[in-house]
Amino acid sequence: MKTVFAMPLNKSPGPDGYSIEFIRASWATVGSDVINAVKEFFRNGRLLKDLNNTAICLIPKSSEACKLKDYRPISCCNIVYKVISKIIANRLKPILQECISLNQAAFLKGRSLGENVLLASELIRNYQKPSSPKSCMLKVDIRKAFDTICWEFVIKILEAQGFPPMFCIWVKECITSPRFPISINGELAGFFPGRKGLRQGDSISPYLFIMVMEVLSRLLEKSVAEERMRLHPMCSNPQVTHLLFADDLLIFSDGSRHSLSGIKTILGVFREMCGLDINAEKTEIFFGGYNDVEISVLSALSGFKIGFFPTRYLGLPLDSSRISYATLQPFIERITAKIHVWTSKFLSFAGKIRLISSVIYGMVNFWSSVFVLPKRFYEKVDSLCSAFLWKNKTTSAMGSRVAWKDVCRPKKEGGLGIRLLEDFEMVYRLKHVSNFFTNSGSIWVAWLKGNIFNRKDFWIKEDSNRLSKPVRSMLQLRNKLEAFLKCEVRDGHKARFWYDCWTDLGPLISFMGTRGPTEFQIRQDASVAQATHNGFWRFPAARSVAADTSQIVIAGTEPPNDEKGSDVFFWCHGPGVFKGSFSSKSTWSQLRVSGPIVAWYKTIWFKEAIPRCSFIAWLVYLARLPTRDRLIRWGLNVQPGCVLCSNGSESHEHLFFECSFSSEIWSQIAGSLWPNPPTDLASVTTSILSMQSSKAVVAKLWLQILIYLLWRERNARIFSANPRSSASSISSAVDRMMRDRLLSFPATSASSTSLLQTYFSFRDNE
Repeated sequence: MKTVFAMPLNKSPGPDGYSIEFIRASWATVGSDVINAVKEFFRNGRLLKDLNNTAICLIPKSSEACKLKDYRPISCCNIVYKVISKIIANRLKPILQECISLNQAAFLKGRSLGENVLLASELIRNYQKPSSPKSCMLKVDIRKAFDTICWEFVIKILEAQGFPPMFCIWVKECITSPRFPISINGELAGFFPGRKGLRQGDSISPYLFIMVMEVLSRLLEKSVAEERMRLHPMCSNPQVTHLLFADDLLIFSDGSRHSLSGIKTILGVFREMCGLDINAEKTEIFFGGYNDVEISVLSALSGFKIGFFPTRYLGLPLDSSRISYATLQPFIERITAKIHVWTSKFLSFAGKIRLISSVIYGMVNFWSSVFVLPKRFYEKVDSLCSAFLWKNKTTSAMGSRVAWKDVCRPKKEGGLGIRLLEDFEMVYRLKHVSNFFTNSGSIWVAWLKGNIFNRKDFWIKEDSNRLSKPVRSMLQLRNKLEAFLKCEVRDGHKARFWYDCWTDLGPLISFMGTRGPTEFQIRQDASVAQATHNGFWRFPAARSVAADTSQIVIAGTEPPNDEKGSDVFFWCHGPGVFKGSFSSKSTWSQLRVSGPIVAWYKTIWFKEAIPRCSFIAWLVYLARLPTRDRLIRWGLNVQPGCVLCSNGSESHEHLFFECSFSSEIWSQIAGSLWPNPPTDLASVTTSILSMQSSKAVVAKLWLQILIYLLWRERNARIFSANPRSSASSISSAVDRMMRDRLLSFPATSASSTSLLQTYFSFRDNE
């Protein structure tokens, strides 16, 4: 039952037609049957033939797909099988942390796609320099990876890893018994059994696949031990022969004939073992430290085409030079192209905000979570987003109703809750630093410690142009770590005596100053353990007040002990709250300078709100709608009169409160929600915030809908020839939108029933 209710929603059903939403909704009726079917499988290890039927949906890889190879097969499994597969995957997942090498970054908690890209970028950064040592990177494309794996090989891996025989039987039954119809335009056609491959869409497939790729990892490591290939420069500590993210494979070597021959042999052996074959047409080879003639000869020997930088890896650019604005130009063009498509779809402001925050910002954040991007790039993206939101174009953001920096404030500070891209990049950089201290299971962190900070500690390493931009950005954040990083001393070998925050005084180097190491006779890069002798603290006599205070505080701290295990670092999640994991949200809230909280944000942003109405109400609270009084201030030649009542000058207060047309609508419900019709936004806000919860929700929703419809009516009278709506028509439209919105909540929700009752009670009192 826990598995069923933890499974993700909005997934396509299998041939049985049942979705997880249906199973949950009808659990009281079908739950016992589902449980019995699952238990029966785990008792005898056999699946009924129809339970493992799987519909194959062909998803085009591009808009110009015309051949079978241009489609990606996705498996839609039956619901009972999904539950069985999910249970097996949940049992398998925690074990794989110990079984899978750090080279593999996919599907395992705590491993990061971005760190693979960072490490690969570090290894190739000198490739185009004449002084580069001889080196080679092979970017391998595996043909139809999931679809060509041999089933027998998967079972042999499980047996070799020591999995129980019954577990192997379960997995074998799951992967070898499916039959496949093809889903074409929603109709199932054909029925054929499978012979090999793992289904993309099956919960256990990713974990079985990385177990298969682990065999390749061990073959490559074995080849180095047997001297059949030589290591890439700077790849001995730790030993890095390759990087994997599922089937995205980079192999690193010295590029010699001997190494390339060994790699080809290994790939051939791996193909014979499991069925995975290399796509030679898409595989590329890159060299550093070789001249053009040598590169041509070695490329011909390998059988792979020569690659050129920048190249794509995991959706990000790999380049031997730094990421510049020119490098990012294709990315900017992609963003611009997306916005051009959206400009023709007549989107509401709320729809545009959703696309900006989820699509555009999602794309940019994916890049900035790995690379340090130029400030000019962020300014360009912000300009594109602002122009799209306010002008529905990409050429200029001039005339925006709200400055983009104000749009990007939290909602409670009067913004739309979007995070400014350039400011949020700091969070990603701090995450890299946090991983350096807290993530011992990262091959990138291990490589940094073994190659960049092997001679000089992180705290005393000089910031140099010879270092990569990501490493330099980490070093430049050292002054911010005092507020975020805290160390719990155990054996004292990792914690730095002077720089880590392991006492209540904070970093001792900050408390005592640069003379501290001399006065304490403890080296600047010393660990906490090196400040002890035979289990006791060792200090010379204090010669200053700071030294005396430090010694008193340290003396009250238990000395490190090897029996306690390794030192542990914690990251700040708030005042006095430290945890072993990084939180982007809490780090961002501590970094940014908070502005004043606006009282009215709760009247706009609530879960029952209609987004397009909320947006217009937001502009009203900011007084940023282009009412005629504002147009006149901008120098436009327009009549100042209100188009709804023809009396008085049109302003925000007049249009929505003082206008006789608006007042007539207000009066129809004022007796139910307000003793007297509100005269301005301030009074209506104060009134709503003092109401009880259900009444307040109805009042807020009613206010937003009325503002939205009044603004739409005002624009219709100016820009279209449609007949004018009467006040009663607007009132009826408000009532209709209120009912539709409240009825849109699930019928099983207690809150929706309460809100409907509250609203109907107001209507009955009119």
